[in-house]
Amino acid sequence: MVIRVKIVPIIHDVSSNARIVDFAKAVLNYRNVLELVVFSRLSGGAAQYGLAEASKLLFKENIPHLITMDLNEISDVGIISTSDIVIQFSRAFGAPFKMAKDVINEDDSKPKHIVLVVSGSETGFSKSEILSGARVVYPQGIKRDIPPDAYIALFMHLLLIEGFLSF
Repeated sequence: MVIRVKIVPIIHDVSSNARIVDFAKAVLNYRNVLELVVFSRLSGGAAQYGLAEASKLLFKENIPHLITMDLNEISDVGIISTSDIVIQFSRAFGAPFKMAKDVINEDDSKPKHIVLVVSGSETGFSKSEILSGARVVYPQGIKRDIPPDAYIALFMHLLLIEGFLSF
């Protein structure tokens, strides 16, 4: 099954310069299916230096990006619609998955976007940061959250090899 949609990766709560740049580099591997890249709640080195570097990387590839103060603004500005599939990665609050088809299935109506939400924080998402209606998941077998770029690369690869995306 090929779902011809665009991907909206979102990273939330980042303070590390390197983490935000690594995230931007990871999502750029899938530039052909990106609609928008969102950075939410940046602080410290991520806000001062990392955002500038990540922004340059995305600009060079003509990828639009948005910076928000918090996750709740994502719904306010209309990034997420009811027809989107929102997948949030959290070891603490999620259910395990082996394959993308465990998270997205044929019963899903044709979404406009697949929104992938990762935490840039060492502690992961708090319960209050879990988005309403999101499918909260983590790769089966991991014992704690993995870096955000790893979540993105892993899930995008699964979407590609399982036929959910076409490049």
